[in-house]
Amino acid sequence: MWFYGAPFFWIGPLIMGVVWVLVVAAIFYGISRAVGMRPHTFVDRDDPLAILERRYARGEISREEFLQMRDDLRREHS
Repeated sequence: MWFYGAPFFWIGPLIMGVVWVLVVAAIFYGISRAVGMRPHTFVDRDDPLAILERRYARGEISREEFLQMRDDLRREHS
């Protein structure tokens, strides 16, 4: 004889497991948004001179290229 709910005894723990997975995923998502997205918002707002200085500091462009581009940018913004 089956007791009330006995064939479905596994549903309760399954639902609780899903709830805990969703809670942990939401916490990780919130932390990653708070920590990971902040630097990306400032990159788009940088002025061209700051971007040029970073490129020069990383060695992507030579000193001559940097000076030429810097002078061009200063002429455009004057």
